[in-house]
Amino acid sequence: MKHPPVLSKSAGEMVIGGDDRHLDFRVAVLVRADAQGGRELVVVTVVHCHNRLGRTYLAVIAPFHRTILRANLERTVRMLEG
Repeated sequence: MKHPPVLSKSAGEMVIGGDDRHLDFRVAVLVRADAQGGRELVVVTVVHCHNRLGRTYLAVIAPFHRTILRANLERTVRMLEG
């Protein structure tokens, strides 16, 4: 699977995304301090659909999006801690 390009990167945030005829998407990953002085990982996803195919694709994957994202984040945290 081809990884989307990194569009911007700073010390605490990275934005990746891609554009095509059907939809544009951006995923922002932010690391920030939490209330207990630890670190918190925040992920934001934005999708802009251009046409019916984009809306159909999004409708099909939307139910799985949170589950897949949560699993990927948990794997990333384990990798960073281990």
